[in-house]
Amino acid sequence: MDEQPEPPRRASSVARGSNRGRLVEVLRRQGPLPRVELARSTGLSFAAISAITSRLIAEELLCEAETDAGAATSWPDDTDEEDADGPNGRRRGRPAVLLTLNPEFGRIIAVSLRMNLIETLIADFSGSGLAQSRLALTTRALDADALCDLMIAQIDAMLDATATPRHRLLGIGIALQGIVNADTGRHLWSPALSVTDIDLAKPMRQAFGVEVVMANDAVAVALALAAAEPALAQGLSATIMVGHGVGMGVVVDGEARWGAGAGSEIGHVKLA
Repeated sequence: MDEQPEPPRRASSVARGSNRGRLVEVLRRQGPLPRVELARSTGLSFAAISAITSRLIAEELLCEAETDAGAATSWPDDTDEEDADGPNGRRRGRPAVLLTLNPEFGRIIAVSLRMNLIETLIADFSGSGLAQSRLALTTRALDADALCDLMIAQIDAMLDATATPRHRLLGIGIALQGIVNADTGRHLWSPALSVTDIDLAKPMRQAFGVEVVMANDAVAVALALAAAEPALAQGLSATIMVGHGVGMGVVVDGEARWGAGAGSEIGHVKLA
């Protein structure tokens, strides 16, 4: 596997499953929250939340949102006399400072490649979509080079449409209708393409200098739903997609059950 140079970008250093990652996922799912609610939602201690959020603010991943005047902080250190209980048992403490993801920290590109359609979306760091394109064409007529050139051109168009400098691009995700080798991210077969066993991620890495991940589209949707709905990240859940064939993504405790290689692929079953 070729060694890739360090991409010239701002690395977020937010690893999925880490305490930092858990905090970011909660904010992306629930929106702006005070530190006390972040502690409750993540299960982390107040001290841990204070330390992590301070670092993330210094790194510009987080910023302060408008103060929620209707909520008062119950942070353990807020022991001033003005924080005593008021009428009706409501706390009269200082208004809670809401923390939110800094949308300008970076941008993410998502590409969906399926039969006769390529969709490209760019989102800010908070997960809000900024621009989207739909390109209808005969995908099976494309060879590997033409397909990669087309995807690169679509991504460039998204960056231009949103005035996003390349160093603000944090990563690219590709969802492919078909079989993807989970160990290498290599495309093995797709009903949407006539070419097989090609690496679609490497040209993207070379063109943009960022991390590129690729997955079966049903698995990608299953992971997205599990991230958006915490209940789906507990235990076993499955997502079935019906379109040009049938595909299924399986998630166990918030993680995709890939199997060995393409072992989890059970879709595209022909019916008489």
